[in-house]
Amino acid sequence: MPSTFDSSADSLLDIHDTIIHFHDGIIEADDDVKQSETSRAGGPTWPGRPQQAELLCATLRPAPVGSLARTLRCDQSNVTRLVDRAAQRGLIRRRGDQPDGRVTLIELTPQGRKATEAFIDTLEAQLSTLLADWPEERRRAITATLNEIATALDEVRNDVVSSRNEVLTPSSTGGTPRR
Repeated sequence: MPSTFDSSADSLLDIHDTIIHFHDGIIEADDDVKQSETSRAGGPTWPGRPQQAELLCATLRPAPVGSLARTLRCDQSNVTRLVDRAAQRGLIRRRGDQPDGRVTLIELTPQGRKATEAFIDTLEAQLSTLLADWPEERRRAITATLNEIATALDEVRNDVVSSRNEVLTPSSTGGTPRR
């Protein structure tokens, strides 16, 4: 008879496989956009990495790098590198914030907006085809479930980051640092 652990592990593996499959579908949508953009005059405009697609979608509203890092759930230095690559491709640009000149905002260029909107249109078309036969109740349920998973993943990530950032203090015995 399988243990509870075995069935829980199998269930977690099933969820993991489903998330990977979903992620692969998003990458395929990215590939569809790249192919359509490549076939148009002027050549490709869409970057090939899913992280860059996420960056451009997050930049639909101008934002500072720190805010984008929180939105994308990654380190600010990684976002800076993504911004640099997208800026080299002419998809985004940096500009000073009007009220606070110390803040640099990242915003889409017209070319970046066009590429981002094409990506979103492709995703929406794929999802509407997928969900066309789903009753509204099922759509709401999957949305709620995906939001629960995202929230739980955020909480785990925040716990890990918090534990890494704990200040080491000397213990009362021998001055050895401890958490």
